[in-house]
Order: sequence, then structure tokens, then C-alpha cells
Amino acid sequence: MCACGQEVETTEHFLLCCQTYSKSRSELFENLKKLEPSFLNFSAIEKVQFLLYGSQLKNSESISKEILKFVIVYIKATGRFDKPLFNITQ
Repeated sequence: MCACGQEVETTEHFLLCCQTYSKSRSELFENLKKLEPSFLNFSAIEKVQFLLYGSQLKNSESISKEILKFVIVYIKATGRFDKPLFNITQ
């Protein structure tokens, strides 16, 4: 279960839905709209693929690098991975 208590924490939930990160996500989406104006019209799976794999357009390596930078900024801003995911004791 996600820390927000609303859903199971999946990649899609973390990147697109979790209310806990809505401010950071808003900034991410604003930046992505500058690169791909139709981003908000993508389906959920298309958005996740775009965020994880970049633009699939021919000659879009530089755009894909920008997407990756924006996603990294989002992940850092959420602080979600600042702590270990699991508490493993021996």
C-alpha cells in the first residue's frame, strides 16, 4: 500500500496519481508539455512509457535526455527514495 493510503504503490501510481506528490508532479507535467504539447492527452500507459523510455520519435535522443532529467528532478523532489524501501534486519 502506498504511504498516501489510497492505492497500491505502483510505478503508474507514483508517477501519475499519488496525491502526496501532486505539487512535484505538476511541475514535471508543465516541463513535459513544453517538450510534447500533447502529453496530457496520452493514456496512462503512454504517459508512463514516455516518462520511462522517452520520446520514440525519430532523432529524438536530445528530447529523451530532457525527459529523463525532468523525471529525475521529480523523483528527487518527492523524496520517496531518500530512505531504504525495506527495513532488513539480520
